[in-house]
Amino acid sequence: IGNTARNANALAINPSVPQIAYPAGCVVVLYHVRLNKQEKVIIACKSPIASLTYSKSGRYLAVGESGENAKVIVWDLFGGHRICKLAGHRSTVNSLKFSPDGKYLLSTEKAGRIILWEWESEKMVFSTVPETAPLDSAFDESGSFFACCGKGWISLWTMDEILGSDEMDYKGGNGVRDIAGEKIDL
Repeated sequence: IGNTARNANALAINPSVPQIAYPAGCVVVLYHVRLNKQEKVIIACKSPIASLTYSKSGRYLAVGESGENAKVIVWDLFGGHRICKLAGHRSTVNSLKFSPDGKYLLSTEKAGRIILWEWESEKMVFSTVPETAPLDSAFDESGSFFACCGKGWISLWTMDEILGSDEMDYKGGNGVRDIAGEKIDL
């Protein structure tokens, strides 16, 4: 089955076994690198797949849909079934990252929204919309903060600040720290 990836976040490498995941329309193909063959095909969602990520354990695979009102679907690869479907995005989910402990899932969309999920309970714990759309995101190795970047900006959020706040929807999209993009000569 052919690859329909449209961005760099549509390819995921399993951190625990020699396996990659890539999209083929609405289907996820799991490819075993050492055996040089497709192991499994998962009919993942109803819309074409835009982004993929594995949990650190390799047990869970998050799939981001493309299009309006795109969903994030999390699959248990060991059990072979869908665990949850997360709704909250207005457009294509262009980036997905699990926290290092696997408890949280960070998703960003093409229209700009950033969402932090406590995915097993399907709870949205943080949401913000920066001035311009995020292009990518990442957690630090300890899981104590995450960062998102867009054209000309990088914002950082600490988990302590987010989880200690009663306000789930941060207006304006500025993180705890914003790093202004300034041109420098090297």
